[in-house]
Amino acid sequence: MPKKTKKWFVVATEGATTDGRTINRTWIEQMSESYDPKKYGARINLEHIKTWLYRENEPHAKSYGDVIALKTAENEDGKLQLLAQIDPTDDLIKLNKDRQKIYTSVEINPNFAESGKAYLVGLAVTDSPASLGTEMLTFASGAKNNPLNNRKQNPDNVFSEAIETVFEFSDEKEEFKVLDKLKNLFAKKEKTDNQVLQV
Repeated sequence: MPKKTKKWFVVATEGATTDGRTINRTWIEQMSESYDPKKYGARINLEHIKTWLYRENEPHAKSYGDVIALKTAENEDGKLQLLAQIDPTDDLIKLNKDRQKIYTSVEINPNFAESGKAYLVGLAVTDSPASLGTEMLTFASGAKNNPLNNRKQNPDNVFSEAIETVFEFSDEKEEFKVLDKLKNLFAKKEKTDNQVLQV
């Protein structure tokens, strides 16, 4: 299968989280500036559920790709957003084509490796924004034991509110075909122009 292009997707916006905390602008800036998949790569999972033993038919036993780069941009409301480039697996692409797992939720470690800086440690795809959004937010923020803690790599990590993410994957080969066609078109025009000049 051809390698997929790496488009940028909004994966988080400063503001609400599922456990009553807020993703602040500084965290988003720090994640974007410090993210290095060679240092620690954020994997993509389903619903923030990770199992450590691989079982072929268990959807939570595998990863669905990797986050390869991060950047920031402000939305029309002036809120800072975190954008990710991902390298999806064929399974994630199929899920998306089937309109499954169309929302994303980030897992942030606010003090990664005791650096004092926030870092993206995971990205989940989900179909249930309500369970990770407002309804769960009310329950989780007031709970003595947060019901999402067993899904976190570290109890201090933060899950973002789930937002709809539009994944669009295309084959790199297709883009090169278009580029080659344009080059050929200009080459033909240049050849025709040179022939006219010679007459």
